[in-house]
Amino acid sequence: GGYETKDGGTLEIDFSGGCEDAQPLKDFLEPQLRAAKDKTLDLGFTIAFADTGLSLSGEAPAKLGERLTRFGAGAAYVTITAEGGT
Repeated sequence: GGYETKDGGTLEIDFSGGCEDAQPLKDFLEPQLRAAKDKTLDLGFTIAFADTGLSLSGEAPAKLGERLTRFGAGAAYVTITAEGGT
């Protein structure tokens, strides 16, 4: 992602890490992106579940999709791919 300030300053950033490490970055970037003259933000999430995986019954899959879509403020595409399993 990146942004350009009203005065022409620029920032380009690439982050890889856990959710806990990303929170301070999110807290910094949110107001910066709102005030930016020009901005780009491309996010990709890789989510790995514990040994039991994500149950596909009930509301769990739909709730996960809804939560991920909220990150995109209405401009997100969620694709879920399953691997392994029995």
